[in-house]
Amino acid sequence: MSMVRIRCKCFQCGKTFEWKAERWDFGDAKEWERWAREKVVCCPDCEREAYEELRKKGINIFYSKPYAYKSTVLHGTKKQVEQAEMIRQNLLLDAGRFLFANQTRAYELRDFVIQSNVMRVLDDLRDVLVRAQNERSAAWWIKHNCSDGPHLLWRCYWEQRPKKLMIISA
Repeated sequence: MSMVRIRCKCFQCGKTFEWKAERWDFGDAKEWERWAREKVVCCPDCEREAYEELRKKGINIFYSKPYAYKSTVLHGTKKQVEQAEMIRQNLLLDAGRFLFANQTRAYELRDFVIQSNVMRVLDDLRDVLVRAQNERSAAWWIKHNCSDGPHLLWRCYWEQRPKKLMIISA
């Protein structure tokens, strides 16, 4: 296990904060660090405020990390952006429901070892979901149009960690 710590500056309030994560190996840790430096833009306090605003508006977030759903502005042609917005909205909602339902089921498991393994997989999938949510390219969303949210998670996981899946399946 590798522990990663990064210092980030919030673009909303200007506060400097530290973000930590544990990853399986050094390569995953370095990859996460590069991703976090590019994608983490808000401190936990600002994220919590944004999450509360969404809840007040009646928008349900089905996953536990409030920073996960920041509606990023998509880049592309007007037609691509319109198409990608619909795709993104449906797939993210479906993927969030999938993670929430499986997390609820995992808490009901009586075997601690199985429960911890399931929670580890769900944490990896939640990280994949956050990366997908922060994707700004409309063309990427159109290319990754899947039948449902779990398929999107699997596809993105495969793209981000192909070696890990090959080891598991071998």
